Amino acid sequence: MSDSNTNEKSCSSCGATHLCRPSKVKWRRILWQHQPYDDNYTDESFLSSMRTNENVQEHRFLLIIPETSQITQQISVVAIFLTVFMHTLSRYLSEEFLMTIDVVFIFVGYWTRVCLDLSRFSKFQIFKDTLVSSAKRSFVLLMCLLGITPVLKTLTQSYSDDTIWALSLFCLSVHVVFHDYKTQDISATITSFQETLSLNAAIFGSVLLASRLHSSFLVFTFILFAFELFAGFPMITRSLRSYSVKLNICLTLLMFIFTFLILYFSMDSGILVTVYAGTVIFITILCPYWLEWIQRYKNEIRGPWDYDAENELLGDNPFGSSS
Repeated sequence: MSDSNTNEKSCSSCGATHLCRPSKVKWRRILWQHQPYDDNYTDESFLSSMRTNENVQEHRFLLIIPETSQITQQISVVAIFLTVFMHTLSRYLSEEFLMTIDVVFIFVGYWTRVCLDLSRFSKFQIFKDTLVSSAKRSFVLLMCLLGITPVLKTLTQSYSDDTIWALSLFCLSVHVVFHDYKTQDISATITSFQETLSLNAAIFGSVLLASRLHSSFLVFTFILFAFELFAGFPMITRSLRSYSVKLNICLTLLMFIFTFLILYFSMDSGILVTVYAGTVIFITILCPYWLEWIQRYKNEIRGPWDYDAENELLGDNPFGSSS
């Protein structure tokens, strides 16, 4: 009985019939079809098409520094917020002064974002999405905050000051670590879990600190100030980055100088100034230089062992969809 894989062939010279096996099929890098090769078989071109560092993005020191501006801005925001709280707790800042700051920040930030968005959206879309919707949300927030302010003032009476300071610093650290530094689309309506966690941690820490203030109206103005810094300011900087990278860098530099000056002249301890300046220098200067230096050791290898779905012939796959 002849093998099914053999074919009968007649010799042209003697007329005898011979049994011959067909030539081997060419090896293909597929798994869904049986081939007459071992599972660990590799052909001669296995290493010839190996590519090294094909998709590696080369980082430049001067190009990385602007990308760190968002981190510097958030650290400066937290430093300004804590400085305002210390002066409010010490009664250097009055209720009227803090309320004036809140009102100025609302109008300046509101119209700044509108002017920045004029270059990307139509006036009708800005009026519909920015003016109307933001005014409604702001009004609801103010009414809710004004109603629960007496409750927030007495929220942590049974806790010691050390517990409140520790929890607040922890929440603000969570805010800085999990802040959304990569979102560039100012029209995005879906927030990520990371951004939600960061904002909630900042507001929770603000509520803990506000519960140590001496009047309900001061608690209201301070929490409103926290909402403007941690919820409103990132929206403005996001629009500013989309509008102009140079303006965003200038804003970062001004915030660093302003924060450094208020820490230097208003706080008695020089440790806070040193920690703030050292952190900003480490993130803005040392980390980009370190990244540029360490990328020389990166070695990414790609070859025929990597699955490439784009170059696969779907017509040869018996499980693929037929046209």
